[in-house]
Amino acid sequence: MKKIILIAVFICAAVTSFSQSKTTTKTSSVSISNSDHDYSMHANFDSSKEGPIKKLVDNLVGAPGKLSETNSTWKLDDVYTITLTAKRLTIELDKDKASGALVRSFVKLGKDIQQQISRTDQPADEMDQ
Repeated sequence: MKKIILIAVFICAAVTSFSQSKTTTKTSSVSISNSDHDYSMHANFDSSKEGPIKKLVDNLVGAPGKLSETNSTWKLDDVYTITLTAKRLTIELDKDKASGALVRSFVKLGKDIQQQISRTDQPADEMDQ
């Protein structure tokens, strides 16, 4: 009888612990288009990546021209528009209106952002090393 009670208690404890475990899946995606006339990037990522990505954009083009509670926007006339939210980034660059140096900088920015998104979670300080 003691064995049955002990087995029942063990099974209840195992079921309780199993039901309390939580699985979190983080999904990210990056799409880059680099044609003769345009460069664009669309990315979806975990919200923990927003800070490091914003830092990368800030380092290239400075502080956002438009800032709200939900997004940051950088824009230079009809040359480029960058929009960043907690889980999404969009970059649009008109290569016909941008200098060659700016195009190269945006291509590098895209690669850096893609690397940041693909990294496993780590503190932002480690990103700079």
